[in-house]
Amino acid sequence: MTSDKLPAAQGLRERAEQLLQAHGVAGRSLSPEENQAVIHELQVHQIELELQNEELQRSQVELALALERFSILFHKAPVGYVVLDKDAMIQEVNHTFLDMIGWTGRKPVGRPFFEYIAEPARPVFVARYRALFKSPEGKKVETVLDVHGGVDKPVLLEACVHEQPAGLEKPGPAPQLFLAVSDISARRKAEEALMESERFARGTLDGLSAHIAIVDEAGNILAVNSAWRAFAADASCTPGAVSEGANYFRACQGAIGDEADTAGRIARAIREVLAGRLPFFSLEYPCHSPTEKRWFQVRVTRFPGDGPARAVVAHENVTERVQATAALASAKEAAEAAARAKSEFLANMSHEIRTPLNGVMGMLQLLKLTGCDEERNDFIKLAYDSSERLLQLLNNILDISRIEAGRTVMVQEPFSPLELLQEPVLLFQGMAKAKNVTMAFSADDGLPEQVTGDVPKIRQVLFNLVGNAVKFTQNGQVRLAVAYAGSPASSDKATLVVTVADTGKGISAELLPELFQPFTQGDSSFKKQYAGTGLGLSIVKRLVCLMGGALCLESVEGEGTTVHLSVPVTLPVPREADLPRAPDAEVAPRRYRILLAEDDAINRMVAVGMLGKLGHQVTVAQNGREALLLLDAQSFDLMLLDVQMPVMNGVEVAKAVREGWGGRPDMPLVATTAYSMNSQCENFLEAGMNECLVKPLEYDTLKHAISRVMEAWEKGQKHIA
Repeated sequence: MTSDKLPAAQGLRERAEQLLQAHGVAGRSLSPEENQAVIHELQVHQIELELQNEELQRSQVELALALERFSILFHKAPVGYVVLDKDAMIQEVNHTFLDMIGWTGRKPVGRPFFEYIAEPARPVFVARYRALFKSPEGKKVETVLDVHGGVDKPVLLEACVHEQPAGLEKPGPAPQLFLAVSDISARRKAEEALMESERFARGTLDGLSAHIAIVDEAGNILAVNSAWRAFAADASCTPGAVSEGANYFRACQGAIGDEADTAGRIARAIREVLAGRLPFFSLEYPCHSPTEKRWFQVRVTRFPGDGPARAVVAHENVTERVQATAALASAKEAAEAAARAKSEFLANMSHEIRTPLNGVMGMLQLLKLTGCDEERNDFIKLAYDSSERLLQLLNNILDISRIEAGRTVMVQEPFSPLELLQEPVLLFQGMAKAKNVTMAFSADDGLPEQVTGDVPKIRQVLFNLVGNAVKFTQNGQVRLAVAYAGSPASSDKATLVVTVADTGKGISAELLPELFQPFTQGDSSFKKQYAGTGLGLSIVKRLVCLMGGALCLESVEGEGTTVHLSVPVTLPVPREADLPRAPDAEVAPRRYRILLAEDDAINRMVAVGMLGKLGHQVTVAQNGREALLLLDAQSFDLMLLDVQMPVMNGVEVAKAVREGWGGRPDMPLVATTAYSMNSQCENFLEAGMNECLVKPLEYDTLKHAISRVMEAWEKGQKHIA
């Protein structure tokens, strides 16, 4: 019952007694009228009492509900609540606090609160408790709870003292301390994570070799890493000039000597980056000390974020990189010089080998033209074949060198695939017949009449593959097949697919992966039956790759080998059919007056012999100067010039002739050279030659070259395409 209801009931009692006194009936019998009046009054008071009783019951129910709601809120609160007396004995706790400490038994009422503080934190809490009890307002204490069977839990205690309200008739309990206990584990973890993040960021910055500083708009250095601090503490710097808290712009202004210009550029760049006019700035600059050469690179970027404008300034010591770059450039120059020296050496070796080889092969050709008996012709053929093998070896070495040096020239010209693929069959027919090997050729019905591709390289690849097939086959068959595949992506692109198959000795599976490496042969023993350097397939593989094609080899030892070759080609643009040409009339060979300039006696003899057999009249000069003197004194139809000669070489002679020496600037000029590089022949043509012949000279090649040059000259063309 509430305090205001009790006085009301007592008042009703007193009022009833006063009513009896008022009617003067106290202590005497009542008359019927008086009795009736009193009964009425009492009935009224009874009703009042009943109404008040109902009100009291409702109040009690409301109080019970309020207490129940309070209990629910108390125990379900997100924070723990603890009520302590002045001795820190627990008077009441809510369920949240019990959950915090992992309590599952009866409430720890009457137990010291200190027991639930983790032991390491207990002395500090005990020392602060008295002061907390005396003046708790606004007092907050962080401590650690000892969790039963779990990990200690950091909490925040917020305290307030509850005392008995003034004016109560009956004294209440002694003052109590109310504690609100908040679990701050998540906050602590977040704080620790933040601290760890800061430590990580600091450690990362300190672990960088670059000198890094954060600079604001005024140039103040806000933060630096350890490398910058070490730099700032260097005895060579003005003490504190670039330390944390100093002004970087002021330090740049104080730079002197050669460093002043660099420092000024850096300061201006920082301002531009801070103002947003530059996204970043980078500069490599020298910073040499008395004892060593040093280079640094500075990078300035704007600090990310929407806060005040700040710049990240990083100076990196790039001395090793600069020195490595310089060393690399020097090594590159040395490698290029070595490559040039190698190319020059190979070119010179080619020249020196081809010059006597020209004499050998030329003399053999001349000897054959003299009309020898069958036995001597056989000897001549064997000697000439040996010379050709030596020449092929030389060509292979030069080819591999050109490919490795990246100096191979790609050529695109129209050709008939059917005719080109029949060439190796015709060439090796005799060799195959001598070994009792049959040769077969087949072509796809859809093979185009003409395509465009690198004819010299395709021919070299085919000759090598077919030659190997014939060489390694005895009493068997060599088959060459060609197919054609159009490109679905382009109407003018196509692929020639060539298959070269033989029934020869085959190749072991162990050797197959290495077969395309230079100097690798299928038979490397001292008893090997087949000659060769092992360069052929290596050259083939590289040439096919240069053309953008593919090469695949299959072989079964003792059964044979199959090589699949694909080469991309271009189809010609469709055009109206050319008008049929009338067959050329048989023309009798022309006889020309030829001036030969050749310093090597044997090569002179070869050239004179071949030209004589062709019916030409030959005048000989031993160097370029003699040739010009003869040209000035006599009339000639054509000059055959060796490129490398003493006194004056063939190129110098060509230049003099084209400039008008001898009055014949359009004189047909044919160069002969022991240099076999395509680029060298191109240089000779650009120098004024009409054609270039590579030694060793072949009789038929010389014959056709003279005919082409003279025919073109007679038609008014100075150079042969």
